[in-house]
Amino acid sequence: MNTRLATKTKAAIIAAAISLLALTIGIIWMMTPHGSSNDSAASKQPAKAPVSEHVLDKRSVTKLDNAVQDAVELNRESFRASFNARPSYQTDETGKRKTMAILDTDSSPWDAGTYQLTVYCMGSGTLNASFSIGEQYEDCTVSCTDDIAQETLTIRTEGASEGQVSIVPSEDSVSEIAYWINHPNN
Repeated sequence: MNTRLATKTKAAIIAAAISLLALTIGIIWMMTPHGSSNDSAASKQPAKAPVSEHVLDKRSVTKLDNAVQDAVELNRESFRASFNARPSYQTDETGKRKTMAILDTDSSPWDAGTYQLTVYCMGSGTLNASFSIGEQYEDCTVSCTDDIAQETLTIRTEGASEGQVSIVPSEDSVSEIAYWINHPNN
């Protein structure tokens, strides 16, 4: 009887060890990037361009970032989201230019009210910017300048489950792009 109990105990311990090992491997697998970056949960968060990938000088990028942060600080109570400077293009290892469109989606609840998207651009070229909350949609063209150009889109909504910002630089654009969203009647 003791031999049978000892065998069952050993089997239970081995099964528990195998389960723990499988769980550990699963956790390690989930924490390691696999496949394309579009498959990961992190890809749903807007990426911040590393400093080495900016197309304008550091002084210009800092000036643009500071303009966004100053606006956010002045409107802290109505602030919803902000994103610092991102380049209008990147260059691959062969020297080919790739336009970097921005498509940021926020699937958290958007309460009823008025929202404003302010798009900033510094450099040259144009941007096609659009802002949507649920079924409400606004768009505009922003002409980038050597100093900071900005355009604001306003949407009034009765509430929605998703908001989206799309900014597409022109093919000839050499610019840095930033934006922020506020809810002034919050």
